[in-house]
Amino acid sequence: MIFRVAHELPGRLRLRCPVGSFTKEEGRAIGALLETQPGVQSAIASFATGSILIHHDECAREGVLAAVRVMDRSFYGQIGSSLLPDVSGESLGGSLASMLGGVIFRAALPGAVRYAVTFWRAAPLLLKGIKSLLCKGRVNVSVLDASALGVSLIRRDFKTAAVITTLLALGDLLE
Repeated sequence: MIFRVAHELPGRLRLRCPVGSFTKEEGRAIGALLETQPGVQSAIASFATGSILIHHDECAREGVLAAVRVMDRSFYGQIGSSLLPDVSGESLGGSLASMLGGVIFRAALPGAVRYAVTFWRAAPLLLKGIKSLLCKGRVNVSVLDASALGVSLIRRDFKTAAVITTLLALGDLLE
């Protein structure tokens, strides 16, 4: 694959490919393939900009670049969209309606159950923030989200924690 390193930080690479190098489905395949490489934590390929964002272990940089160099359309184009999760069928309106229904449903639950649901929904966000802080030693958005949630839960402000998790889910949905 033809690319250039557009931006680099320790453990993070942004590669630029010529626009049109891959389609949306091929971009999903590229991301999925790169995530199978040793040392790659996440990979997202944007077909609209020809950008590939890769988070990796610092010692895996050269292996990641070598893997991208050997990829070409004959390689990642062979992967059928049936092998990848289908998100194209999700409509924003349907997802928002589902989210709103969940909010209304949770409001009708008894307090103890609402608190348990809030902890359940907050746990992955808390773990992601803790992992990011302890493993990478960096303060990033995940750490800040986890801090806001953690403080809300410690103060027993479950409404705020529920609102934060709902807004983060909405942000992921819009992204």
